[in-house]
Amino acid sequence: MGFLIKWLFPGRSKQVPPAESVRNVLPPRERHRYKPPEPSEDIDEGERANTTPLPPLAAIAHDAFRLHRDALKQKKTSVLRESMPVLYFGNEIGYRVSKHRIVTLGLNPSHEEFPRESPGDTEPFQRFRLALPIKDEPSFYGRYFKALNNYFVERPCPWFRAFVPLLEGVDASYYPNANHRVIHTDLCSPLATYPAWSKLSEFSPKEPK
Repeated sequence: MGFLIKWLFPGRSKQVPPAESVRNVLPPRERHRYKPPEPSEDIDEGERANTTPLPPLAAIAHDAFRLHRDALKQKKTSVLRESMPVLYFGNEIGYRVSKHRIVTLGLNPSHEEFPRESPGDTEPFQRFRLALPIKDEPSFYGRYFKALNNYFVERPCPWFRAFVPLLEGVDASYYPNANHRVIHTDLCSPLATYPAWSKLSEFSPKEPK
């Protein structure tokens, strides 16, 4: 987890990791293809949110999707079948360039991140529409991170409202145009479960009603 947080939330903004460090965390067959991105200081935050993330972050996402697939292969699983891993919530690009940066923490994503408002609801990804269609291919990860970066622009879960009064007290927010940006991540797992993480030892796996 320390590695994950290090790459998600670097200590200094606008800093691109050394090319050799990036190559070292890529699969061997992909290392020769990697070219360091050219630094750019004249891109506004909205444009940054649509750019392709650095390869190490995409590699972490790839591993998370593999864990998700492996969990769904089990006969009994607490992981939601109609879901995807969520590495973070909020604009990670805006967070990097914010003067003061705040991280809120949870255990794992709630099943309410993938709501089914009525039986047979076909839109469990309504909070992450920009990621659709979900496919295990290189071009997908651009859509995936665009969806995460725009989470609070789309339909954020009401659960995050509990943090608003506290964050307003330090002039910070998850939302765009904040003086100081906040991002949320989960310490135990990026996979949404039902029931909640704290109750996993007490249940027989079943889908939410």
